[in-house]
Amino acid sequence: MLRANRGVIVALTLVVGACSYLLWSRQTEFYEATATIACTDPLADAGVVGLAASRAPAAVQSSLCVRAVRDRAVVRRLGRELERDRTDPELLGPTFASADRPGLVLVGSISTDPDVAAQVANEMAEQVAVVRRKEERKRLGTAISSLERSRERLAARFPTRRVAALMRLFRLRTVRALSDPVEIVDPATPQDAAVGPDVLRNTLLGMLFGFTLGIVAALLREGVTMRLRRAREIERELELPLLAALGAERRTDKEAFKILRRNLSFLSPTPIRAVAVTSAVPEEGKSTVALALARAHVAAGRRTLLIDCDLRRGRLADELGVAPTPGLAELLEGRAKLAESSRLAGDGLTFIPPGEGEGGPAELLESPTFHEFVSWAADEYDRVVIDTSPLLPVADTLLLLGAVDAVVVCVRASRASRGDAQLARQALSGFPDLPAGVVVTSAPARERVG
Repeated sequence: MLRANRGVIVALTLVVGACSYLLWSRQTEFYEATATIACTDPLADAGVVGLAASRAPAAVQSSLCVRAVRDRAVVRRLGRELERDRTDPELLGPTFASADRPGLVLVGSISTDPDVAAQVANEMAEQVAVVRRKEERKRLGTAISSLERSRERLAARFPTRRVAALMRLFRLRTVRALSDPVEIVDPATPQDAAVGPDVLRNTLLGMLFGFTLGIVAALLREGVTMRLRRAREIERELELPLLAALGAERRTDKEAFKILRRNLSFLSPTPIRAVAVTSAVPEEGKSTVALALARAHVAAGRRTLLIDCDLRRGRLADELGVAPTPGLAELLEGRAKLAESSRLAGDGLTFIPPGEGEGGPAELLESPTFHEFVSWAADEYDRVVIDTSPLLPVADTLLLLGAVDAVVVCVRASRASRGDAQLARQALSGFPDLPAGVVVTSAPARERVG
């Protein structure tokens, strides 16, 4: 399936890849700059000077700094600083932050100008430091207030501990005044090499997308083309010669059936006296074709016998306006004579309806009596046309093919599927010496034969 659509897959892969290349090769190059900041917990210094305080791990401090990059206060302050510096807004790109190692955070910016990228990254690092300092001083202030209240209660109950409490309070105030929770350890510098766009990578990704799109298109196309739409397509799928391609109005297409009658004679070097008309599935137009072919033989001056061997769903009796019984089934079972089973359906055309049998259709059509009757009819009449059951639903048609000289398979364009055609071809492969041809019904006007 994919092999048959490899042209579509290759074309989409190349086209999407080429479009991706043209798109990304025309994009303006952009640069990246990063500043490294160190994030520490001021209470760690308090512990050094003797304060018993809980300290946050370095990883937690890093996450606080990363979160600060997205803080509204930081974004507003950054915007004001850049506006004060009169930085061109069109050169501004996205900013980002990530934890490099515990306690270290990378703050970066992307811009089409390397100087602007470095400026924004450094300004962002400065604003993160400002906001984090305020947060930590607020936290230390809360700790100092709590310690002052505790000192007063301890002094009232334990006067000897007053001095120790004063020392801790002094040390904590010292930490708040001197410590810095955020320090820029490596400022951003303009970079000479652009980080994007990566034309090669994006082109390869575009080709991969095109290849995927080609696979999807091939699958959709295969789903759509599961139906056989054209006469030559049906001919190739069945591997049978095309005898005729008929329009929707088959009953009045007399010239087309003259061509069918003539082409049918070319299937075999020996005369074809008895021919079976069948189809892969129901509703392919086989009964109409069988009747029209019989009438074409009558128009050519041949005494013709039309037999409806579709013992399950025979329709020709209604088409001709004659009684459906007694018919072929009663004749084969010996419950009716030939004169009772046959009907005159016009000058030179004799018709035998399917009738109603007491036994199964398969048993009747497989019986020696049926084969002997067809052989007798081929000698008695100039032509014998047999309308049969569809090939795939039941085995009736395969049981009678040994009694005929040729078989015509009817296929309705735009309705028959490839699967049905393949199964019909496999079914007929059991009769390699039997001449066979295909008639396409409801064919497009430009493909009609006749």
